[in-house]
Amino acid sequence: RPTSINLMPCRYDTWGNILIRLEAVPYPIPLMVLSGQSETVDIPVTVRVAGTSPLTPVKVVTASAAPVRKAGPPGPPRGAGPIDTTALLHLFGAGTPPTGAQKLVATGGAQAWLYRERMYVRVQGDLVSPQPVASADAALGYRVYEFLRPASRLVAERGDGAETAITIEF
Repeated sequence: RPTSINLMPCRYDTWGNILIRLEAVPYPIPLMVLSGQSETVDIPVTVRVAGTSPLTPVKVVTASAAPVRKAGPPGPPRGAGPIDTTALLHLFGAGTPPTGAQKLVATGGAQAWLYRERMYVRVQGDLVSPQPVASADAALGYRVYEFLRPASRLVAERGDGAETAITIEF
């Protein structure tokens, strides 16, 4: 199995998306690649995905019966740390928003949430308008989009080319 991918842009000053799909992972790992403005290599990039290879043998261990510990004291308040866009896109893409996300009323077969002053929309098809700041593929033909500010009217294009208006109520 390949473990290295070498990419070279066809033009200067362009960009593209790469989706890496891993075995037994329901969602891809999205990467955005921006080319430089000259023929020199900007910097090589190494991406490491946490976890083990599917070919690694599994060690089976037995556990002794021990008392089960219930919930401990509350931890630090959530929402204070930086936003991990990739993790959030995968959560919303799976239809399982993080704790604290406010579900919004959406039409046109879409689902929408407000979380940390950003709006996330899950829809089947491609969003035409407005332009999101981030997006990712999700299971079953869905895509999830992130917006810095909430938008009440969106337009999505379904797989057959038909456009659908989406209205979101706050």
